Amino acid sequence: MNPHAEEIHGGIDYQEFRELGLHPKDVIDFSSNIMPFGPSPEVVRSLHELVIDRYPDRDGYELRCALAQHHAIGISRIMLGNGCSELIHLAAMSWIKPGMNVLVLGPTFSEYARASKISGGVCTEVSVFNSWSDSPTVAVLEYIQSQSPDVVWLCNPNNPTGHYLDTGQLESLFEAMPQIKFIVDESYLDFVQNGASLFCRCYPNLIVLRSMTKYYAMAGLRLGYLSCTESTMKLLMERRVPWSVNGAALIAGTAALNSLPYYRNAMEKLRQTNQSLTQALKRIGLQPSDSSTPFFLVPVDNGKRTREQLLKNRILVRDCHSFGLENMIRISTQTEALNEQLLLALRT
Repeated sequence: MNPHAEEIHGGIDYQEFRELGLHPKDVIDFSSNIMPFGPSPEVVRSLHELVIDRYPDRDGYELRCALAQHHAIGISRIMLGNGCSELIHLAAMSWIKPGMNVLVLGPTFSEYARASKISGGVCTEVSVFNSWSDSPTVAVLEYIQSQSPDVVWLCNPNNPTGHYLDTGQLESLFEAMPQIKFIVDESYLDFVQNGASLFCRCYPNLIVLRSMTKYYAMAGLRLGYLSCTESTMKLLMERRVPWSVNGAALIAGTAALNSLPYYRNAMEKLRQTNQSLTQALKRIGLQPSDSSTPFFLVPVDNGKRTREQLLKNRILVRDCHSFGLENMIRISTQTEALNEQLLLALRT
């Protein structure tokens, strides 16, 4: 198997749908961890102002200013990217040299390991996120300290388990082990109630990644950003692709940050529907795992087969093969009406 081969992640596989004779509009997608209530009206209106016959601002100055104000951080420490995936590969390219020992704490997003291997890193993937434990923070910290790798990848909250790590304890580790470089992915942090971010923290051994495609419901536009020290930023700037963020994403990202009350209200509704869904799943005999996010794992006999059977009912869930969890599916809570259709399909 080619270690550099691209994995199939969550969301609609358009080639698969064509082969099955399905149209994306006819399928309910529980496989992508996207805000189910859609983008704010202001985001939608902003796209009408898009000028498509002009290059976008290659540095995304206006959006970076808005992000700097939102996070109370200097604009020089913020970089935009074509989704968080581009920034994952850019961080790996900048920090990982051939032969470096890289630790990926999982089960988690497979692009961390793939990007590390492409850059020549010797990658160790260790399953420390037990989907049934209350808090894996201590286990994570102890394992890192015992291994002392060159680079560590952490997803916080973790995808697919939804576990959230205590940021205060993580900061103590950054300070105690400055020889280790940490890349922390906070793509789903906005879904965590009272979650604390590392984005404004300034450690020379830290890169923090964020996404605007999930919480802000803009997956089709591909928009991510990161923070780091200015010296690390110089390394990243030397390797980034010019104009990787398109004009539509820049406009919509700025509009999203001007629509925070809309998203806070949507998040409150999502927490309520998520609680109702997990309780309903338990009533029909399933055992959704504890999660700090509106997505969670559900044990099944065979994840791939369960996904196939549900897809026949025009319902798409995430089988967890790429996470190494063959007997799990991941469900991302949708609206109350759509959740009812999922429950009906699962009962049958």
